[in-house]
Amino acid sequence: MAKRLLGLVGGSVLFLTACSGSGDGATLGAGGGADPGAGLGASGAASANDAGASGTTPRTGGANGANDAGKASDAKGPPSGPGPGSGGIGGKGPGEHDVTLAGTNVALHVPNKAAPLPLLVLLHGQGDTGRNFLNVWLAKGLPGDLLIAAPDDNSDGSALDVEAALESQYNVDVSRRYAYGFSQGGAYAAFLLYDANAAKHFTAIGLGSSGLAQDPSSIPAATAGSPSVAVVIDPADMNNTWGQGKHVMEDFTGLLQARGYNAKLWLHGQGHSLAPTETGAAMAWMRQ
Repeated sequence: MAKRLLGLVGGSVLFLTACSGSGDGATLGAGGGADPGAGLGASGAASANDAGASGTTPRTGGANGANDAGKASDAKGPPSGPGPGSGGIGGKGPGEHDVTLAGTNVALHVPNKAAPLPLLVLLHGQGDTGRNFLNVWLAKGLPGDLLIAAPDDNSDGSALDVEAALESQYNVDVSRRYAYGFSQGGAYAAFLLYDANAAKHFTAIGLGSSGLAQDPSSIPAATAGSPSVAVVIDPADMNNTWGQGKHVMEDFTGLLQARGYNAKLWLHGQGHSLAPTETGAAMAWMRQ
């Protein structure tokens, strides 16, 4: 799938934004732009920041309270167990690897667990790299019991290509495939929703500190197999382009619910950052 060019940074199915929780050091650089990528905050804890990330909207919940428009999350059942596997073989064993898949560098985390493996594709923010974003994800204690791929190419097309490549190399649980995008990566992840067939490659999509780069009114109604959508945002995070962060993401979540999607919104107060508490809560919800 061709990479989509963004004039504005937007969001994806799951919107994860600045999350509350200790040790999240997302800060603006001296020049007023966001710190390039996930780095270490003043407290020494790793944080994911988006260099020049314009237009991301996060979704919040967790410790600060989940704001659930329409109580869509009530439809979620108990955590899902292993489903059918893709049957892929030949991939690298447990550990951290840097590989090339579908023409892009990919940071890969392979868990030491029995297949079929759940899959998570991480899409980083502007100016970051897949390896840095994956390192921060794990350093913050976010789920690491999945096969995780973080490509340098953070587009929606890349997410689909990497997912397909991994299914040929690993026995991936095709009922537990997730995409999570932060900031610009969230905007690209959101593009998956505009293509009903592309969206069905993922069980759930998360958008962190992301905004919308395109009018969401053209998103088709949900059908069997459409993904759940998690949105996480700080109401004060105006790092978005398609309107004002909180209102855009609240309206977006409501629009998705009206079209039959299982969508949930989390609000927090940690700014434009990857907050472990809310992100973790959103991931747990996505995996139910």
